[in-house]
Amino acid sequence: VTWAEVLRVLLTLLVTLSLSLSIGLGCSVLSTEAKTAVLATFATVLVVAFVPFLCLFMEALLTRGNPTFYGVPQLSPAVLLLLSFDQMFQQAPTFAYWSAVALQSLLALGLFLLSGTLLRCRWTASKQSSGRAKRIPRAPLTRSSPLGPAVNPYAWAAERGAAEPVWFRLLRGFMLFLIATMALVAVSTRHWEEAYSTAFITAYALHLATKFMMALEATRPLHDDRQSGALELLLVTPAGARCALPGAHLAYLKATRRSFRWLIWVNCALLGAALVFHKPLHMDGEALAVFTTLYLGGIATAFADRSALAWVGFRQSLLASSHLKATLMTLVQVMVPGWLLFAGAVMVMMTARSTD
Repeated sequence: VTWAEVLRVLLTLLVTLSLSLSIGLGCSVLSTEAKTAVLATFATVLVVAFVPFLCLFMEALLTRGNPTFYGVPQLSPAVLLLLSFDQMFQQAPTFAYWSAVALQSLLALGLFLLSGTLLRCRWTASKQSSGRAKRIPRAPLTRSSPLGPAVNPYAWAAERGAAEPVWFRLLRGFMLFLIATMALVAVSTRHWEEAYSTAFITAYALHLATKFMMALEATRPLHDDRQSGALELLLVTPAGARCALPGAHLAYLKATRRSFRWLIWVNCALLGAALVFHKPLHMDGEALAVFTTLYLGGIATAFADRSALAWVGFRQSLLASSHLKATLMTLVQVMVPGWLLFAGAVMVMMTARSTD
């Protein structure tokens, strides 16, 4: 390790911190809630770090040559950290590292200035509209109204704030695009192993992200109503005790319907690709049986986890002091036991094989 390498790593960390802070400022200006800003910042930083790095990976995968490091990959802090080490710094083209530092510094400065401009515009708009009286529309007396006899009032109230976050839709779109691209590369080129492995890992990451969003949605309405005092007011009404949990469950099912369907479709698509293109993917009978079990098991687990996250999330939303803590405790109680059982089964199988 040389002093030049240490200084480059420190400079990389400083530039990455500046870029992350600029992204956080932009997300906080555009978001109205703290938890939304935190999650949007986290998702954006991941996309900025790994999408340009994916371009570098695809270039090395398809050309089987040394990557150029110029262009889109220079936007990634991960690529910048890779270039800061002596071995890659000497192998990379001239000025690849320093041009990446300059580009990311300019990007951080631009986001900082843009955040300040947006904040001033939003502050001016809020001051102009603060004195205006807002007209509250009257709810129509239809079956979609809480006054309708067949509508759960708590479900109607919870559905009004139930919507997929923008960060999650962007993240899901990127993952679906990556899965489709890697599956196409796997069945049409000689790079079947790397591409199909990437598609499989991305599909699993999509499952984790979707279940995190489900836990967020399961804990949101009851926790927010408990914090604001609306839940206590609802429970003292004649219909409160009978409609709170069923209404929250109906709102949860409606809010997670699209994400759940995408999980099922992704597993079915990858399973179909494995069954139809098992020869281009070089899958024998044993490998095909393993992947079929994984995909069908993933579908069954998605059904089970969707229901478990709802009811465990309802309980944690009434016990936890914050929404994020309720979400994390829900994920731990639902996901960790399955992971431990799976790890134990893998260890038993490996021990049995080594014994044989």
